[in-house]
Amino acid sequence: MANDVFLQSLIHLTNTISGFQAGITINVNGTIISGLIIGKDEYQEKLIQSLKESKGIAPVLGQGIEESLAEVKKAKAEEDIEEDIEEKIEEYEFINLIDAHFFSPDGNALPGREGFLWRGKIESIDGFTLSQITVN
Repeated sequence: MANDVFLQSLIHLTNTISGFQAGITINVNGTIISGLIIGKDEYQEKLIQSLKESKGIAPVLGQGIEESLAEVKKAKAEEDIEEDIEEKIEEYEFINLIDAHFFSPDGNALPGREGFLWRGKIESIDGFTLSQITVN
């Protein structure tokens, strides 16, 4: 699915329109994963926030990731490279979900009612539908 223009375009929207989310259910090697697509910046912010609120070594890891990402963003901002939108769309390799759940073959949500952050390779996706499975 890495070359699926529709999926790439949807991911492009989540990365360029602040706060844009879309419900999606994907199939990865027979595993069903459902959640809301979010942009990479929102994914990174939520991951860092989650780590900082955790116990043990996780807050230190969150701070380190935050600092590293700030350096990368600064370096990219200093580059003056103009890209065609189609080229930019084709470069997305990952899809980011929030409130994600795995679903067992009998339809039960794993790990239960609480969703989680999930990041996966687009090329691993076998199929998708634009709807999120709700968890009761």
